[in-house]
Amino acid sequence: QWHESNIVKDAAMPLQGSPCISLAASLPSMPFTSSFSAGICWMLRKAFVISLVVLALQGADGLQLDLSFVGSNSATAQRRTPSSFREVHTFERGQDVLLWRLPLPLPLKLRGGGGKEKDFCSQEYILTMLEDILSGDTKLIETAETNMDRNLNQPKFIQNLLNCAVSHKFSVEIRQLAAVIIRRKLKEFWEFLDDQQKENFQEEVYSSLFHDSTLSSLKLSKALANLIGESACISSSFTFFHSTMEKLFKLSQNEQLSVRSIALELIAEIFDVGGDEMGGYMDQLSDVAVASMSHYNNNVRRKGIKLALDMVTRGQQYEIKNHVLHMSHKMFWRAMQEKDSQTITSCLDFYIDMISFSWALFDVDRLEDIIDLAFKASQSPEFTSTARKKAIFMLSEVATLRGDALEERNLVRSVVERAIGNVKAILTSENVSEICEILIAENDPDEGIFSDEGEGEEAQTVLGTRIEGNSTYIWDYKMLLGRLMDSKASKIAIQVAFTYIEAAEGEEREEEADKTRSYMLRIMLIDSFCYGKSSAASLRKANLVGRVLNILSDKLFGGANELENYVFHTLCLFASTFPDEIRVNLDDKILALVVSNLHGRTNRKTAGFLLDFVQGLAKASCTSLVGHIPEILGFLFEQLASDRLQLHDRALNCLCCMATSMELNSERVGESIKVVGNLFDTLGNHSREEDDELDSLVVRAECVRSLGKLIRVSSSNTLKEHTFFCMERILMAFMGPEKETILREAALESLAEVVSILKQAFQPFLEMLVPALKACLDPTENLEDFIYGQKDELVDEAELSKAMERARTTGGRSNEEKANAVKVFGILAENVGESFSPHLKAVFPSIIRMLHTRNLQIRKESLWTIQSLMKFVVTYWSRPTPDGAQRPLLLAVSENLADEAIHAVLLVMQKCSEAELTGMACRTLVGIFEVVGWNFMKGYLDLVTRTLKDIMDNNIDFSVALELENVEYLLSSLLNAVCTISKLWKDHRVSKDELDLRLPVSNTKIFRNFFDEIYPSFLEWSSTHQPMWMQRLALGATGIVFTDIAVSQSSLDLERYAYHMLPVLNSSLSHIHSKFSMGRGKDVDMRLVQNAAACCGIIGTHCDRYTISASHGIFNLLLQLSDQKEINGFARDNIVASIARFCCSIYLDADEDTMQKAVALLFDAFPLRHDVSENMALVLFFKNLALSSAQVPNLSSYVIDNFTKFLEDPELVPKTSESLSQAIVGLLGFVSGENPPPPDPTSPPGFS
Repeated sequence: QWHESNIVKDAAMPLQGSPCISLAASLPSMPFTSSFSAGICWMLRKAFVISLVVLALQGADGLQLDLSFVGSNSATAQRRTPSSFREVHTFERGQDVLLWRLPLPLPLKLRGGGGKEKDFCSQEYILTMLEDILSGDTKLIETAETNMDRNLNQPKFIQNLLNCAVSHKFSVEIRQLAAVIIRRKLKEFWEFLDDQQKENFQEEVYSSLFHDSTLSSLKLSKALANLIGESACISSSFTFFHSTMEKLFKLSQNEQLSVRSIALELIAEIFDVGGDEMGGYMDQLSDVAVASMSHYNNNVRRKGIKLALDMVTRGQQYEIKNHVLHMSHKMFWRAMQEKDSQTITSCLDFYIDMISFSWALFDVDRLEDIIDLAFKASQSPEFTSTARKKAIFMLSEVATLRGDALEERNLVRSVVERAIGNVKAILTSENVSEICEILIAENDPDEGIFSDEGEGEEAQTVLGTRIEGNSTYIWDYKMLLGRLMDSKASKIAIQVAFTYIEAAEGEEREEEADKTRSYMLRIMLIDSFCYGKSSAASLRKANLVGRVLNILSDKLFGGANELENYVFHTLCLFASTFPDEIRVNLDDKILALVVSNLHGRTNRKTAGFLLDFVQGLAKASCTSLVGHIPEILGFLFEQLASDRLQLHDRALNCLCCMATSMELNSERVGESIKVVGNLFDTLGNHSREEDDELDSLVVRAECVRSLGKLIRVSSSNTLKEHTFFCMERILMAFMGPEKETILREAALESLAEVVSILKQAFQPFLEMLVPALKACLDPTENLEDFIYGQKDELVDEAELSKAMERARTTGGRSNEEKANAVKVFGILAENVGESFSPHLKAVFPSIIRMLHTRNLQIRKESLWTIQSLMKFVVTYWSRPTPDGAQRPLLLAVSENLADEAIHAVLLVMQKCSEAELTGMACRTLVGIFEVVGWNFMKGYLDLVTRTLKDIMDNNIDFSVALELENVEYLLSSLLNAVCTISKLWKDHRVSKDELDLRLPVSNTKIFRNFFDEIYPSFLEWSSTHQPMWMQRLALGATGIVFTDIAVSQSSLDLERYAYHMLPVLNSSLSHIHSKFSMGRGKDVDMRLVQNAAACCGIIGTHCDRYTISASHGIFNLLLQLSDQKEINGFARDNIVASIARFCCSIYLDADEDTMQKAVALLFDAFPLRHDVSENMALVLFFKNLALSSAQVPNLSSYVIDNFTKFLEDPELVPKTSESLSQAIVGLLGFVSGENPPPPDPTSPPGFS
């Protein structure tokens, strides 16, 4: 769609002084007639610039680039295109070239001179390019890759690159990189080689691969082996491929374990690229894999398992799967007969890997046999601990079955039943108390037993040599049951388990020991119900939570003493997993029993469980807890007064949770503050053993945090009485020895709480606190700074040891401490008022400096604090205008601070590569602009425009393509910035007295220049090829800016932008309609429909003939979407309102049938109940309809009846704005004849 589509390239005179190339280009402009044209004209221009520069720099000493963008002769087109421009760039040899106007900075360096072209195919130059790629320098990497891509069709280049890969005189890294590049580009250059060159290629790679019989480098060997396999497939010449396979099969039997391991790895690697030829090696592959799986060496065994798994998962076309499964099954069965724990472990590893890949690889009959063997392996005391635990772990993989088919449901049911039987057998033969201790443990007591001993190449250690009692496997069965309950078949597993629980509940046993073991097993099953979200959801869905809680409560009263800890432990888990059910169904007898056990005689572990249970009830706001508050607080105070450090942190957490959730009275809060403060003093005054010193420090830190939390829930009287008591200890912790970093971090957290509560009453502490806070931000070299500050790759070990010793003895400022200090400054600025003014100038530079640290959290807190400081500056350091009508003017010192803040935030936006931080910086900039106002902000708008445009061009598309995290947050931040700038301009336009014409450069022109640069990105992001979330955000922001332009009463014409949005909206609505037509309406984001319809309504309300007349397609699409029943709520209301707005336009050109359908829709749709404000469009429609010459039967009675009901509707009245109510009253008055309007000479033709 180019006008005058000609690109002229003329050679001109060289630059004076040296041979150069001068290129001139003239690119014609074009009108923005579609969403494609709007963005792509700029991209084509930039792509042309790149091509010219690359061509010119190949052999020239310099370059002069003369680029002209010529405006169109069409007056209509000129109104919608940017101004014509001309750019001239001159670059000399040796100069780094960065064209910042390109979509991505393009680094180019002019090398050499004298106009002599370099030989890019020489081996020396290829080595240089490989070294550049390995250097890690982004610029050198891009240049080297570009040169390589350009020469891949040259046989000489291929031969020299291959020489680099196969020659033993080069380093392994160079050879490996060359081989990887050759393989990646193999298909591109292979067609340029003749048959002899192809044969030589394979021969050289083969010779290089087996030059050294030890295959010393695994990575290089893999790269070369893949070259042989892939080149053989491309050329269908398998001579060297077969030789390679035979050689590798031979090496896989080598006595040197390292050689055998690498050979197996290479066989697995080459398996993928071998094509149909691999089918001829089925027997050899199977033999090698199975033999390696039973090898004594860990490395060889792992490689054998990997090869077997590859054959099963990726070699199904060779019918290898059944063969390997049959052989592994046979090996498993034979190992069971021979009591070979090592082979059993290897087979189980193989099956676990297969299950992780896909259950579909197994047939059900074989899977049942494998599970049966695994159960036998887990029960047999003749096998090692590792083999038995591995067997239980493999059984837990049954949890990944979907449980859809009948066979799968039966399989899951069988595994659960047999697991319960095994646990029952263990409980019968082992000590109950010992098993309780194992089950209460938070982690597997034998965690890490599966880790391979002897990772080295020569390792020959056999895994698992222990044979232990059955009690050591109870934790594994607990994990097995938990995974089954939390599996995709959790419904079946829970049903089986609960059936056993109820059946056991009904049995009467005579022997006390059997009764205790029965209790134990039922509690263990209940414990497994709390394993994860799926098990909890299934238990709720089956309405079994209350019944399980009743059974568990019976155990509290009827269970044996040795079960007490485990019962309380399970009850705590149950309370945290089902807080709502606990709050409703908790029996007061249970709570009374728990409270009665809260005394000093309770052992530490039980007391810990009870504290966790009480805390869980407090978080759930359990009303039954209120009657027991005195006893619970008494126990908490008793624990805090004791020397049991291990329980102090739990007691403090429980106390704070109760104070926050249970609304303790002032007396109890005050008593709690005193107890916590006294504990802080006591722990600080007593010297302890070195082992207890850290525990004491942790508890003191928790005391400081607790004081802050208690201050937050204190009444005004409590604050008056205890503020100085709390602040004394908080400041003591903050200003203590530097090595007590934990205390300082806790003190800063509490200070944030206290300042936000005390507000201006905090003023007496400022003089003491601010200098200490500022000292936290002073530049000091900590361990992290030392390591990252080293220029050399290797850090000097002696210097590192000194830095570590300094960090250990002097503490230093941690990153968390700095982040909290920055946060406290922001809270001070927001809360303490003008008393913070004397400190601001000294603090501000430190906060700005924190923006340039490496730590992400510090930079985030700094951005938020800068925004708070700027609000403080505008609030307290501004000079109001004499008439008080305008925004207060900033003083000179305020302007300097604002200038420094804006430039610092913009620098973060320009240099940061992290999407979340860039988005936060953008939002901080918006916050600063909102407080300083348009008049101050407009001086920075050019810089802001360049920064936003650079991020939009470089970061967004790249992040979306790679699906990086936080890209949606970044995009919404950028769009929010544009919308805020638009709002500030609009508010200034509406509120100011003077005319723009009196200014040297009008505000409207400043905003127009800004939005002209940004708008092409809006069009690009709104297009249907973008993700739906991106379209939604872009269209929402477009609607906001369009509204601001329309109501600003400025000379900026909305037509300038709206016309170019029509193709985008048409495409978007068509895409949405097609989704619904194909039955895929669930894939559509209703917020996208809402925003697209809102944009259409704005265009229909505020645009003139030129745009409205081109919108008939959009109007028809809106009518079609209104028929979709799946579209409801706000989206449908916006569609109906947009149709009404188009109908009110005198420029809408629609046929009679379409208009009749639209009118009928609007009559049926009133009132709009979700987006009530959109009823204003229907008010205007009915008013215009009454004014028109259209003959509508009973129009007056319809309007009077329905709009009167609207004003009386109790659901709609609270949502109705005053302006909408007045408009309805006016319409009713007009229709009833009370307020006849003046005659309107124009009659909307659409209603005729």
